Amino acid sequence: MVTWKTTKIRLLESGEMFFFRINKINNIFSMEVVMLGSEEECRQHKAEVSAVNPDTKEVVIKSIFNPRPISATNSEDLCLSVKQTSLSKFWRHDQEAKKYLVSICVQIHTI
Repeated sequence: MVTWKTTKIRLLESGEMFFFRINKINNIFSMEVVMLGSEEECRQHKAEVSAVNPDTKEVVIKSIFNPRPISATNSEDLCLSVKQTSLSKFWRHDQEAKKYLVSICVQIHTI
C-alpha cells in the first residue's frame, strides 16, 4: 500500500474539520473524506472529489458522497476509487522531477 499525507480541511463559516486521504492498493487509488463529527453531522455534508486533467483543467472523474465520521477503526466507506490505468490516461509525467502530476480537487458542501 502506498499512502500520501492527509490533508486537513476546515470550513471557514462553521469551523468544522474534515480530512482528505488518498492511498493506492493493487493499482487502485482510493480517495476519501472523513469528518471530525458524528454520523448525523456527516449526513449534513457532501464531499465532492474530482480528478482534473492538469493540462486542460477539465474534470475527468468525479464522485459525490457523504464523508464518514472519524472512528477508532480506519476502514474506508464511501470514496472515489480509480484504477491506475484510468488515471494514467490524463496524468502528466514530469521527467525532471521523476513523478506523475494530476490535480485532485476536494469541495465540501453543506446541505
